[in-house]
Amino acid sequence: MSMKNKELGMTLDEFKKKLKLKYTFGITGTNGASRRYHDSEMNIGAELHTPRNEETTEWGVGELTYYFENDDRLFSTVEEIHEEYLKKLEE
Repeated sequence: MSMKNKELGMTLDEFKKKLKLKYTFGITGTNGASRRYHDSEMNIGAELHTPRNEETTEWGVGELTYYFENDDRLFSTVEEIHEEYLKKLEE
């Protein structure tokens, strides 16, 4: 079985194990923080944006967004990017 055919049947759990997002960039300000992660093998990136209350300095709940390099679409869950990853393999 070829690697591509094997990946076409990749379950969500297998996808999560294969996805190796490495921290590449981060910035923190008075009203929040942003972090960028990337997996060069799968060509997938993720950004985490976490708001911060300027008055209390308490951190809010972060929002994680996934994307493919060279693709303007954004995915709000790992399930969504997994589904699209499988579609890209079929092309």
